[in-house]
Amino acid sequence: MRFKSQRYSSSMPNIDIIPMLNVIIAVLAFFVVVSMELTPSPQGVNIQLPSEQKAEDEPIEKQPNYLLITIQSNEKFKINENNLDNLEQVMLPVQYYLNREKQGIILLVAEPNVSYEKVIQVLTKLRNVGGERVSLGFEGE
Repeated sequence: MRFKSQRYSSSMPNIDIIPMLNVIIAVLAFFVVVSMELTPSPQGVNIQLPSEQKAEDEPIEKQPNYLLITIQSNEKFKINENNLDNLEQVMLPVQYYLNREKQGIILLVAEPNVSYEKVIQVLTKLRNVGGERVSLGFEGE
């Protein structure tokens, strides 16, 4: 018995990908919203920038003493003119200074090549010891 060869009109089936893309985008949006809700916001350091008017109003002789701490590009420290190797060596003079000078300020200045992460780490440790008496400074050109 012989069958006739059946000829099908072979045409390419149409695949509609728009509904599939809609589902993928909806799932992606869901995961973005969920990940934003589950991720804690990063902790920052509160910095109050000085205003020009306040700086002009305050006479120079009434400004308190300050202890200058510089973070060098090789990640070593300098307090005034004394070189120190690590942050632990910096903390002892800082505590002594804060106890001795009741109105004194700690001024932290970083060289331009120092990473922001390192500056924030040092600033946070100094703020834990000195509180509001620790300021972030910069050197003018």
